[in-house]
Amino acid sequence: MTDIDHATDIREHEQTYDLFIRVATMGSLHVAAILLALVIGTIEGQMWIGAIGAVAATAAAGYGMMRPGRGDPVPGTIVVALLVILMGVFA
Repeated sequence: MTDIDHATDIREHEQTYDLFIRVATMGSLHVAAILLALVIGTIEGQMWIGAIGAVAATAAAGYGMMRPGRGDPVPGTIVVALLVILMGVFA
């Protein structure tokens, strides 16, 4: 293996690792946002809040993951989770 091949392998490895970290972080926040929405909906006795929160979190995560390189989907998911909390508090 030449030095050029080794440099290419390292670059590809780093890109794969960055993608893995991004997907793992996004997945964890997505699950947390859905669980939070469902818990708030259950506590308030209005499951429509939980359903809206779960759908909104999924939409934010999907939209963010469909736009690689154009921003991080994590802030969008956090904003959706905060909106769900506010809906639960003021509903």
